[in-house]
Amino acid sequence: MPVREHYRAALDTRLAELDAVEAELEPWAGREPLGPLAARLGCYRGIAELTGLTLAAEVAGWRRSSNPGARRPGRGVVTPGSGT
Repeated sequence: MPVREHYRAALDTRLAELDAVEAELEPWAGREPLGPLAARLGCYRGIAELTGLTLAAEVAGWRRSSNPGARRPGRGVVTPGSGT
């Protein structure tokens, strides 16, 4: 099998796997407790249903932080070589 065909077959396999995962997750976007939050996040440009579901699941407690400033980008990030 030529290399290009091998890579194409591998890509097709991964795309099929991704489609299967998305199909399995899609019903969860309409269920409690994450569904309503996923729908609200979908109002933002560029956030589709599954992206909203992912954000809702990863962040979970949006208001529970005692230090909301800690969520700003770049805060607490350690770059390579800056550690002790």
